[in-house]
Amino acid sequence: MKKLLITLLLTLSISIVSANSFVDEVKDLAGVNTEVNINLGTGIIKALLAFSGDEDAKEVNKIMEGLDNIRVSVFELDNSVNTKQLNSIIQSKISSLLSQGFESIVTVKEKHETVNIMAKVNNNKIEDAMIIVMDEEDELVIVDMKGLIDLVQIAEITEHFDIDLKDVAFN
Repeated sequence: MKKLLITLLLTLSISIVSANSFVDEVKDLAGVNTEVNINLGTGIIKALLAFSGDEDAKEVNKIMEGLDNIRVSVFELDNSVNTKQLNSIIQSKISSLLSQGFESIVTVKEKHETVNIMAKVNNNKIEDAMIIVMDEEDELVIVDMKGLIDLVQIAEITEHFDIDLKDVAFN
């Protein structure tokens, strides 16, 4: 039992360190702390879900109930930030995620903006996902989600809210 507990603690600490390392690396490069940092664990997510009462919220709850953790980090970027080096770190992270079984779901590149949505997909479920949005002239947003998200439920909910995803191109 003691070995099991030690192994579990080591596994959790390693996963926490690896999850924090990308945000920490970005913090070090940008030279600024996050403007906004939200970290919601299972307990907070379940508490928030318990307080939502309307029908639309209940539909969204079906998607959210499988999530274990959501971390949102927002960095303000100014002229002092080396965006080429920051882009290099982001591309390195994307390569690392791909080697871990993630798929590139959405990639958008415009003049000064990029959007990357990476997810580990297993059948009709997303196991983990990371969203990286960077406007080189303004901010960088990193959303890291751990847990299960049912794609069938997302499709049902988008139909319920009359959201048309037919013309959206996924990689």
